[in-house]
Amino acid sequence: MFNEDEDRFLLVQLYRFGLDAPDIYDKIRESIRGFPLFQFDFYFQSRTTTEINRRCVTLLQCLIREYEGSIPDVEKVMDGRYGKRKNGGHGGANGNSKAKKVKR
Repeated sequence: MFNEDEDRFLLVQLYRFGLDAPDIYDKIRESIRGFPLFQFDFYFQSRTTTEINRRCVTLLQCLIREYEGSIPDVEKVMDGRYGKRKNGGHGGANGNSKAKKVKR
């Protein structure tokens, strides 16, 4: 299990190297091994880049959820269903966007 100091360190390193940096998780892993605070933290030092990747993604999702509310379901976003109304995205109470004519 990761503790608060390790999570904070991972987030700071993500910011330091940039989210779009090539081989970012290899760089983070090397910075973990060179940081004096984690000199005797063999669990944290032994994490693979895949495990560091998973933890960073989880932390970023938690941050997004905290600041933006909730994260949309990835499948809904990919299918284009996120944010659409059940009636096909048309306005009006019954799904029709055309106004009814009133007889006088």
